[in-house]
Amino acid sequence: MNWLKLFSLWCEAGFDPAQFWVQTPRLLKAALDGYSQRIRWEHRERMNAAWHGAVIGRISKVPPLDRLLGERSGQEAQTPEQMIAAMQILAATKR
Repeated sequence: MNWLKLFSLWCEAGFDPAQFWVQTPRLLKAALDGYSQRIRWEHRERMNAAWHGAVIGRISKVPPLDRLLGERSGQEAQTPEQMIAAMQILAATKR
């Protein structure tokens, strides 16, 4: 295990350098995996925005923004219990 390389990655991810040395290898891996997933998600979001910008620029009649965003009028807000249940389902499918 190259500790200096791991330390460099830890700092690049924006974590507190002083906290690096109190982490276990398992927690280091979990934190850096989380950072990697966030970077992939951010890249995906940027690509999504670029793609939609290119597509919208090519159409003659731009649909209303709420339709583009997938918002439904009159849709009830989720309760906290419904939100927790949805997150538990997502967490279970990621395993």
